Amino acid sequence: LAGTSLKSVELPQNLESVGTQAFSFCRSLTSLDINEGLRVISQQAFEGCPIADVYIPSSVESIGSDSFLSISTYQGQITQKFRIDTANTNLIADGVALYVKSGDGIILVKAYHPDLKPKNVDESPESLEYDIMYGTTVISAHAFARCINLKAVNIPDTVRSIGDMA
Repeated sequence: LAGTSLKSVELPQNLESVGTQAFSFCRSLTSLDINEGLRVISQQAFEGCPIADVYIPSSVESIGSDSFLSISTYQGQITQKFRIDTANTNLIADGVALYVKSGDGIILVKAYHPDLKPKNVDESPESLEYDIMYGTTVISAHAFARCINLKAVNIPDTVRSIGDMA
């Protein structure tokens, strides 16, 4: 289904995993309904899709890198947010970035705060500073890709790995 003109997707309750690049670059995909039961969203699953509001149910255990890369880097101005079911013990959204808890720490998957997004080049963006959550062990590839307003990132001493083009 990657690269199609889909506008909305409702994932069925019996679906456990969305594969790598399953819906990537569906540039009209603005509505995503993830039902309880989904456990894994693989890398780049929704890359290039302008989905503004992502609700993640309690059953989701992991989200791969670049799964929602273009939500925050899409050419249009999208005020994007992640809402995570309060019963989900695997994911954290702190209002700026999405994290996944793993067996040996926390993985920073993607920064998504609206002020970190690309702005019109004619504007003078306000620079921002971000403190990565203590306990984070991995910063995923492209975690801060195209966050042109980001002035400084404070990395805790718990980080052991930083992905490509983070």
